[in-house]
Amino acid sequence: MDEWNSDDRTSIATEDELNIATARADGTMRPPVVVWGVVDGGDVYIRSVNGVDGRWYRGTGDRMQGHLSTDDVDRDVEFVTVDATGSPQLTRRIDAAYREKYHRYAGSIVDSITSPTASAATLRVLPAS
Repeated sequence: MDEWNSDDRTSIATEDELNIATARADGTMRPPVVVWGVVDGGDVYIRSVNGVDGRWYRGTGDRMQGHLSTDDVDRDVEFVTVDATGSPQLTRRIDAAYREKYHRYAGSIVDSITSPTASAATLRVLPAS
């Protein structure tokens, strides 16, 4: 897996909406969905507001591969499950990044993406090799 270049990280860090398509078992892509994402250090994270039962999140399990796009980024990606219970410090940093980036939205909306349900469905997103 590769690392994000600084231009891609900056774009992802500033774009409110990321488009994520997940790969089916046969390698074809599902239609993209809009998700919120944040950057912590050099890493990109996304969450399912509906937790592990969220439809798009369940779709990542087929191949742990997909595609991320924004206005400036268009990359095939790999997903890595983040154990929210195994790394409370990382979870707090990701929560803080969501609160900082999306602070202008209603508190109830930001609370939903920083809830334990959403935290349990956190994925690290890496550019595909």
